[in-house]
This record gives sequence, structure tokens and C-alpha cells, in this order.
Amino acid sequence: MAASVPRFLWLLAVLGALVALGTLGYVWIEEVPVADALYMTVITLTAVGCGEVFELSPRGRTFTIFVLLSGIS
Repeated sequence: MAASVPRFLWLLAVLGALVALGTLGYVWIEEVPVADALYMTVITLTAVGCGEVFELSPRGRTFTIFVLLSGIS
């Protein structure tokens, strides 16, 4: 059981990094508020698929592909 704690913490760290990088990516690429970027990242990583929060540019769509693949992985 002790070996599973570091693995769990590592997974939380990876998830946190994906959320942070996704949020920062949308803020940088699409120039949207942090709250919108965070929401877009979370719905993308979880593959909820309720649509885009804001209109995506071609660069934003490409970034979304990588966010989706990261979340599914």
C-alpha cells in the first residue's frame, strides 16, 4: 500500500501539470480570460464534449488536439 501513495501523488501532479499547461496555452494562444481557459481545459481533458467555450483559431484547434490526446492518454 505504501508504494501506491507516491504513484497516486505522481498522477495528481501530472494531472495538475496538464491542467496548468492547458490553461496557460489557451490564455497565450487565444488570449482569453484564465477562467474561460481553465474551463475549456477541464472539459477537453475529461472529453466531456459540450462544445467550445470560445471561438478557436486554427492554432487553438491544433492545441486542443494535443490537450485531448494528453487527457485521453
